[in-house]
Amino acid sequence: MHGAAHPRAPELMRAWTRSRLSRGMGAPLPGGAGENAPRLRGPAPARALLLAIVAREAASAGARSDFDQAWERAWALLGAVVPENGGATVARTLLELARAAADVEGWERAEYAAQRALEIALRHREEELGTEVERFLTSLWSRTGRMGWIGTPHGPGR
Repeated sequence: MHGAAHPRAPELMRAWTRSRLSRGMGAPLPGGAGENAPRLRGPAPARALLLAIVAREAASAGARSDFDQAWERAWALLGAVVPENGGATVARTLLELARAAADVEGWERAEYAAQRALEIALRHREEELGTEVERFLTSLWSRTGRMGWIGTPHGPGR
C-alpha cells in the first residue's frame, strides 16, 4: 500500500476495507498488529483520514466493533494534530467520521464531528468542503428532527 498521504490512498483504503468486510475478514486497522494491519507512513492527518474511511465502511457494513476501533484510533490521531496544520484533510476526516457515526445512529458524535469539520473548513476557506458539511448537517438534523438547532453549537453529552 502507498503512504498515507498518497493521493490514491483513501480510494485504495475504501476498496480494500469493503473487500475485507464483504468476505467477513474484519476491517484493516492501519498501525495495528497482524496481517489485518497495513503499515502506513505519513502525516497524522492523512493516517487519520484512512482510519475514518475504515470507520465509515465498517459502520456501513454493520461491523460495530471495527467501527468503534477505527473511530477511536482516528480521533486519537486527530487529538495530536493542531487543526491549523491539517486544514482540509482534518475537516475531511471529521466529515468522514461524522458520516460513519450517523451510519450507526450515533447522532451526537456525528453532529459534533461535523460541526468541527465545518469550523475548520470555513477557517481554511475550503468553501466546497464547507458546503458539503453544511448539507450533511442539514440532512442529519432533518433525520433526527432537530432542524431547530441550526446555528447552535452542540457537543457530545448535550
